[in-house]
Amino acid sequence: MEKEIQKRIMKQCDNKQKILIKLFPKTFEKVYHIGRIDAINYMLEGQSID
Repeated sequence: MEKEIQKRIMKQCDNKQKILIKLFPKTFEKVYHIGRIDAINYMLEGQSID
């Protein structure tokens, strides 16, 4: 699971950002999960993201 998340994040990064992701993989994984949870909670509240 962690490798899949890193690959998904790294697709949208430049070289400097990829180095940071490789240095701090757990931090980026936590941020990814927090963002995902926030998005789901926002949708469950019935509000539109638009």
